[in-house]
Amino acid sequence: GLKPIELVEKNDEVFTHKGKWKPVIRLLERDYRGDLISVKTRKLGQIVNLTGDHQIYVIATKNCKYKGRKTRLCQSRCDRFCPDKFFQNYKIEKKSARQIKIGDYLLYPLNQDVKNVDKLNLEKYLDKFPKRGKKPRTINYRVEINEDFLRLIGYWIAEGSSHRAYLRFSLGNNEKEFAEEIRQIIKRIFNLETGIFIRKITGKSGIEVSCCHSLLGNIFANLCGHGADQKHIPFELENLPKAKLKVLLEAIFKGDGHLNLKRFKKNRPGGKNIVIVSSILGFQLRELLLKLGFEPSDSVRPKYKDKRGVNHKKSFHLNWREDLQASYTSFWQEGETKYWLLPVRQIEKKQFSGKVYNLTVDQDHSYVANNFVVANCGIGGDVFKFVMERERLDFGEALRLLADRAGIELKDYRPGPDQQIKEKLLEINHLAAEFYHYLLTRHPLGKPALDYLLKRGISQTSIKTFKLGFSANEWESLRRFLTKKKNYRDEDVERAGLVIKGQNNFYDRFRGRVMFPLFDHRNRVVGFSGRVLEPDTKEAKYVNSPETLLYHKSEILYGLETTKEAIKKANKAVVVEGEFDLISSYQSGAVNVVAIKGSALTLEQIELLKRFCDHLVLSLDMDKAGDAASHRGIELAETKGLNVRVIRLSFGKDPDECVRHSAKMWQESIKAAVPIYDFYIDSAKQRFGIETPEGKRQISDELAPLLARITNQVIKDHYVKKLAGVLGVSEEAVSAEMDKKIAPPRQDYGGKTQKQLAPQTRQERQETYLLALVLALGGKMAAVFKLINPADFSPGPIGQIFIKLKQWLAQPSEWEINRFVKTLPEELISAVDSAYLADLKQLGSDEEALKSEINKVITDLTKSAAKAKLTQLSEALKAAISQKDKAKQKTLENELVETSRLLGYNHD
Repeated sequence: GLKPIELVEKNDEVFTHKGKWKPVIRLLERDYRGDLISVKTRKLGQIVNLTGDHQIYVIATKNCKYKGRKTRLCQSRCDRFCPDKFFQNYKIEKKSARQIKIGDYLLYPLNQDVKNVDKLNLEKYLDKFPKRGKKPRTINYRVEINEDFLRLIGYWIAEGSSHRAYLRFSLGNNEKEFAEEIRQIIKRIFNLETGIFIRKITGKSGIEVSCCHSLLGNIFANLCGHGADQKHIPFELENLPKAKLKVLLEAIFKGDGHLNLKRFKKNRPGGKNIVIVSSILGFQLRELLLKLGFEPSDSVRPKYKDKRGVNHKKSFHLNWREDLQASYTSFWQEGETKYWLLPVRQIEKKQFSGKVYNLTVDQDHSYVANNFVVANCGIGGDVFKFVMERERLDFGEALRLLADRAGIELKDYRPGPDQQIKEKLLEINHLAAEFYHYLLTRHPLGKPALDYLLKRGISQTSIKTFKLGFSANEWESLRRFLTKKKNYRDEDVERAGLVIKGQNNFYDRFRGRVMFPLFDHRNRVVGFSGRVLEPDTKEAKYVNSPETLLYHKSEILYGLETTKEAIKKANKAVVVEGEFDLISSYQSGAVNVVAIKGSALTLEQIELLKRFCDHLVLSLDMDKAGDAASHRGIELAETKGLNVRVIRLSFGKDPDECVRHSAKMWQESIKAAVPIYDFYIDSAKQRFGIETPEGKRQISDELAPLLARITNQVIKDHYVKKLAGVLGVSEEAVSAEMDKKIAPPRQDYGGKTQKQLAPQTRQERQETYLLALVLALGGKMAAVFKLINPADFSPGPIGQIFIKLKQWLAQPSEWEINRFVKTLPEELISAVDSAYLADLKQLGSDEEALKSEINKVITDLTKSAAKAKLTQLSEALKAAISQKDKAKQKTLENELVETSRLLGYNHD
């Protein structure tokens, strides 16, 4: 049906400028400040609002040059002899909304598809069966699409309604013949008896035609819509041949239409009109009339209350004449597409500030907006930056999108998991989520879990929004559903993490638990978390999906698929520690919220959040405030440019408790969040105390390394002064402790005291960090060195050091830092010193952790270089396209493909 543009969803189909239905592949939204152009055409009365830069398909017209006719458009049906004949130069072009003028033709593409349907299977429209009472009589579900059936459909659209027990038509007092016709049609098609009744209820009159058959009532409601404002022509029958469409139109008109028998204002006798409240039906009838060669006009009347106090719904008034065929000059043919020409009647311009919306439509990149066809917004700027900003995609996703549009295939140079397996696992997870949700909401087995959730204050709306479920306390409940009913293999269900392989068979991983489906930010179910109902049970309180091809704990932000728009709008994400915390916050009205498992943010989660906002507000477990992983996550957030604050709860141990006590208190706690370093100082003070020297030492040991890594000197000085005041010591003493944490003396290899290297760019910092990690491996660095290409480094000392390291490792001698440094020129020693003395205590001496971190840094450096090159190539490609240099364009496209392979992106 028809939707406001802000409610359109991905994969919805829209009508394009080529007269075809195409899917929406992207949704766009932006803040706009500027002209808002309101356009109204002749024939179709609805106003369309567009931004000034929105492109419209238009034919720019000219007025007649003859005196007395200068307000008339120059068109081919003019009977005057005129050598100019401006209309011969008319052409379709795209103009911005602010460029169009009164009289220009806007275009309405005609749907010229024709698809005959001989028979219709009504059984597929049946979704409700009676649970009590007499079983309905068997009917023939496969009906012929003949004149009888089309008339019955038209009569029901105009006069029909459905009840759970019968099909009903409501007619006027003088329509007894009409009632008899309906009765006979139902008898011929379904061999069912129909009753005709005269209504005698006080305040009501008329005739009712009722067929007592609950299945038929259900079928017609699904076939043609529930309620007057949802009625529509069956979508399968929209493109019937003209003869059948004519029967359908006459039937609807007989029930709901009006024929003008005498002149009224400007209308001559013979005009027809229909008043309806269904916007879907109004659109369909407009299309039907155009297919039959009639030129309709329509208008919209807003909802209102009449003099008697009766409320009337918004209505659509459709008018046409059948004694006059539409003039051929009212249409325009271009290629295979035929357009209805609609002259612009009214243009108004006003200033607007707020959100505006647009769509990207597959292939045609256009859509009909109420009355005429428009193209996508024309906004300048770098193509990658535009897509990333508007659609909140990372560079790789934007690259894949643009490559798809350009027809460029991006191939992965690294072997990855089979995409078909991923798709299968996504299907399995989706079905599992539906199964768990059904058990919770509609099956007796789930009633204890449903009662538990409702008792905790989780609303039915939240249960539906977050697709909460219940896993039966049985060994093979889900397994039987997926393998026996849905025919998936045990091995695939195991790969999805939903079953465990025992000695003899497979059994469900989740049993007797409230289930939380874990979605990625693309709204795909990638895993699950299950919570026990009984708090005193000996089982683990939570069981989570294992790491799979789809589920990676470090990448998941629970609830983001639902809350990302609110986060984007607020430019702030409230980060809590669990599913119940998130749902309670969401219900309280603080909807810009996500949840993590535990108290430590990961790099992947931070990078994902950075797409949507610049500010984080954390609700951390106070007992874990000194945890190194938590500190590491917050440092990563700051290095990514996120401003971090921390919530101090006014009540309870977590947000869930706080919200259940007072939703207002939780919202006020969010507003009162404190900067992260104030929280660190207060937390350490509470945990260690300042009454003893030992307590002060512990506070200093925890906070000195954190303050040392603050990059902004003003902020660093502020917190040095604050910490000194808390400890009752001098600022110099705090600074001295910070200096120790920056460069702990790990080993004296005989070198001199060197100046610390201070890289100026992000790439240089990453290269220095990589050198520190490699040196920390000592004699085991050779295992990772094959992944490093010194030629990829930026000009400077680090690349030279790696070349020297490569030369050293090519020799048979064992690794020794003292001897290696002595082989270096003086200008490189300070860089080695800085890297070797770097603080890596968060990784310690864990060889696997170091190797994993090295792999991440190498990947990051490789992607940074590839991204920089891709940006250069995209600019060069745009220039080649504008210069129409086909050879250079092809070369650059090939380079773009080759460079993109270094990023390792897949189409998933």
